[in-house]
Amino acid sequence: MKPEEIAAARQKGVNPVAHVIALDGLSMVVHPGNPINSLTKAQISSIYRGAITNWKEVGGPNARIVLIQRESNSGTQDSFKELVAGKGVQITGNAETQSSNGAVKSRVSTTASAIGFLGLGFVDRSVKVIAVNGVLPSVTTVKNHMYQVSRPLYFYTNGQPSGSVKQFIDLPLTADGKRIVTELGFINSK
Repeated sequence: MKPEEIAAARQKGVNPVAHVIALDGLSMVVHPGNPINSLTKAQISSIYRGAITNWKEVGGPNARIVLIQRESNSGTQDSFKELVAGKGVQITGNAETQSSNGAVKSRVSTTASAIGFLGLGFVDRSVKVIAVNGVLPSVTTVKNHMYQVSRPLYFYTNGQPSGSVKQFIDLPLTADGKRIVTELGFINSK
């Protein structure tokens, strides 16, 4: 929840309590034919702000960069802006907006000069993952915080949970819950 959402909830008598249930690595992806293997967070921020518009500016081919982003109400989009672009940074109006991780992946996989971001669990061979600041996203690099473009995923309760709500909140810590988190493409938090 955003601070203003927490404040609004509290004004209505709700006490939001955050519970980390999984982790996710936001993977920067390009078309498999793109020779770029790594970018810095600063370069990615410059690309999404519109300051860098051609792959040759970051060591790639002479081709216009096609920016793919998530829609503005997406948690993935919010996390990307906070972790990579920079809080308050305006993404260029030239970026194409897609409604899901799958749509981002599809657009990047079919567009030779595209770049996008999606959750680690959505990555497959149709796109090429590039390193950020020299580190590729993986279960290990997300868990040990070496990959800096990662985020916790939360459940929120009104106050401390008890009874069946607590059982549900604790599910990701059980063997079955860990299996479910992994099957969904996320990373167990513990």
